[in-house]
Amino acid sequence: MKIGLFFGSFNPIHHGHLSIAQAFQKQAHLDELWWIVSPQNPHKSPLELAAFSHRLAMAKIALSHYPEYYISDIEETLPKPSYTIDTLTFLEKQFPHHHWILLMGTDSWNSLPTWKQGNIIEDKYPVFVYPRNGELEMRKGRCHLLKGTFHDISSTLIRNELHDQKKTNYLDPKVWQYIQEHQLY
Repeated sequence: MKIGLFFGSFNPIHHGHLSIAQAFQKQAHLDELWWIVSPQNPHKSPLELAAFSHRLAMAKIALSHYPEYYISDIEETLPKPSYTIDTLTFLEKQFPHHHWILLMGTDSWNSLPTWKQGNIIEDKYPVFVYPRNGELEMRKGRCHLLKGTFHDISSTLIRNELHDQKKTNYLDPKVWQYIQEHQLY
């Protein structure tokens, strides 16, 4: 079974994530797409993250109409911070017959050699890369450029809009409502 893995803080999840995921699912010919909500990305300050439970709840709300998507809290059970190689090792032990394909932005692909065992990730797993923050570095890894027109939306932009009390069009209305009810950002 071909499983796509979309790792992220999803702080908050937005329409840009969804359009990238849909392109990934089609172009990689995935059987399933798993959204891995990361409790603590080692490259991000924990101070800028909403609580994991809120980010997981928002992902479930935003993706509730997509039965082909699986929202995972697997990294919540693993040591923090969340290293991709540790999650992949755990998943391979749990699901030895699955074939894993990764999705990441250009910025993540370009920094992959600096990640914990990034060379192993690059050599072992096919990676689909979507354009984001800079030019794609071509290396020996199995990198596939995701084709499509993607909105230049970031969770940071959305958090800034929410902080300035602007209503954003980049969120599912129920996610926006959740944010308001829980006074996030």
